[in-house]
Amino acid sequence: MKKSATERAARRAHTERRMWCLARTLGVVFASAAPALAGDWYVDASSGDDLNGGTHPRDAWKTITHALAATPTPPAGETQTIHVAPGTYDQALGEVFPLQPRDALVVVGDAGLTETVIAGPGSGTLVSAFVGHFGGFYTGPLTVWRGLRFEGADYGVSVQSSSSVQYLRLEHCRILGMNVAGLTTSGGCSWGCGTTDVALLDVEIKDCVEGLLVSNAAASAPAKLELVESRVVGSFGDGIRVLDEGGGIEVTLVRSQLAANGNDALAVLHDVQVTSNVTHVAIADSLIAFNAGKGIRAELVRDNITNSAIQLDIVRTTIADNHDGIEAFAPTGWSPDIFVTLRDGIVFSYFDDLNENPAHPAFTTVAYCDIADGDFAGTNGNFAANPLFVDPSNFDYRLRWASPCIEAGDPAGVAGGLDLAGSVRPIDGDLDTQERFDVGAFEFAPLFLQSTGELGSPLALELWGPQGNATTVYFARKPLVAPQTTPFGELDLDPAFMSVFRVTTVGSGPPKTIKRTIPNDPAFAGLVFSFQALTTCAAAPLGQAYTNAVELTLVP
Repeated sequence: MKKSATERAARRAHTERRMWCLARTLGVVFASAAPALAGDWYVDASSGDDLNGGTHPRDAWKTITHALAATPTPPAGETQTIHVAPGTYDQALGEVFPLQPRDALVVVGDAGLTETVIAGPGSGTLVSAFVGHFGGFYTGPLTVWRGLRFEGADYGVSVQSSSSVQYLRLEHCRILGMNVAGLTTSGGCSWGCGTTDVALLDVEIKDCVEGLLVSNAAASAPAKLELVESRVVGSFGDGIRVLDEGGGIEVTLVRSQLAANGNDALAVLHDVQVTSNVTHVAIADSLIAFNAGKGIRAELVRDNITNSAIQLDIVRTTIADNHDGIEAFAPTGWSPDIFVTLRDGIVFSYFDDLNENPAHPAFTTVAYCDIADGDFAGTNGNFAANPLFVDPSNFDYRLRWASPCIEAGDPAGVAGGLDLAGSVRPIDGDLDTQERFDVGAFEFAPLFLQSTGELGSPLALELWGPQGNATTVYFARKPLVAPQTTPFGELDLDPAFMSVFRVTTVGSGPPKTIKRTIPNDPAFAGLVFSFQALTTCAAAPLGQAYTNAVELTLVP
């Protein structure tokens, strides 16, 4: 019998509904199985609901608060990842602060810190990792927060422990405008059994009243703070303040920046009452600049603790345009000591560059450094000269062509490390075909690339050398290759694929700059280009030398 149009439409609707239900059921089954395999959970401020299962972007929870509570504890040695969609996560959404990290949970803003914001109510703490004898959440080495921006509170992140070691890792994050401190850590208790271990990778703490506050009291192990490729800038007070009250503190800065803070960039205070310990600060390939107080202040607050000390090890670091450079203060007759080792560095301050420990000046070791006030000139490879920075008024503390710091570093340095700009040390900075180490945070690069690699964005190649000398810039549509020895120094481009990019001249300051716009064509995404120049220079044995090479990967 022929069916009416109404009946056909009803049957079609019934069939479509069955297919939709089947697809939804299968989707839920597959999504529910996914965490068992990949450990992935999802939060979405715009479309999520805390009544959902959280197992798929289309089944996302609404708040990070709920996700932290609902995500199951992973098996030993594994992690669960909470993917946070772009949006603002605040009290109006239903967030309850402070957010409390848990062991082996990775919280990731998938779209990055410009799109994913954790915003507080103007007070309190945004993220608090606390563990004690009577409660709190333990976070182990696998606990990571990545790709997030924190703003609008008294404290951005707080890590505290009075039981075991409390870890936390922040990666590719930004902490802005906190009323008290961007990040604070505190370890120890009357039993001496708690400490903290915090690491920052590509983290910026900016415009907070205090940048980082680190303390440890009567702990069973040293507290640890590590900054890698991170920045603490614009604090009203200190950039980083370290207070060691027992157990020891280890601070490590690698390719990081402390700049434009209202007081000391790094203040290290040793105030130990009971146990002997060492406060150890290691700084490498970093920049400490334009701070209103001292670049580094190390001070002993208390006497009569034997075998206690502050130890500063500073290598390949630029400390410039601060009120004072480094101050190490230990009153005469006190038993604790301050040891300062400074190598391959620049100290160029408005007033005193290096105020030695008055009690034990022999505990200060300086080698292959530019100390501008001349206190160490003529000894251990040290000298006193204007470093010739590119543009310090705009925080560009790279070296200019013919800087006295070029190739003035320790000849026994180990090759292969990275400078603050990511260049591999050493570089042939004076174009004599010999690679030697420079002094300071930046290795001078006769060819310098400025580009994000993003499609449609500008690209600039800076060419340094004797003013007006000829240069030929080559390029290859492939990555750099293993260095090849030539009469003109090392060649890092594949000669079978080299082509001329530009024939021009170089500059001694400012450099000659070649500008291009990267095509905004998706077909270019993922391509790799490499560049190297051959420049005329009287210092080279045959009158020409290859510059360093640079590489660029194009990204959407």
